[in-house]
Amino acid sequence: MIPLLRQRRRRGEIHRVFDGDFVAQAQLVVGQRQLLAPDWICEVLSPSTEAIDRGKKLRIYARERVAHAWLIDPLRRSLEVLALESGSLEQIEQHHGDSAVRARPFDAVELELRALWSTASSTL
Repeated sequence: MIPLLRQRRRRGEIHRVFDGDFVAQAQLVVGQRQLLAPDWICEVLSPSTEAIDRGKKLRIYARERVAHAWLIDPLRRSLEVLALESGSLEQIEQHHGDSAVRARPFDAVELELRALWSTASSTL
């Protein structure tokens, strides 16, 4: 099993590292010791990881104040968009099929879901 938050030593200091499939962060670390969670994280679901991705990982991401999470399920051809609300990551959008969508926090850009499925199916 892949650790959700790993600790890595660098120059004598311990740093926590997120272990999501994809992460994005608008800011770099501020100050010498302050650690920031990513602004967005994406998990690509598979039958063997779905329970961990939806359960333990989402609870950790919420605790660490990750603002948005995407759950991509290539088998169901679905994209779930979650946002941090009242201390937990709650679903705010759900998209299916091959349509073009705008999904937070990247809603300024249109995303072709069809491109996700063709890429994901070649790796499963």
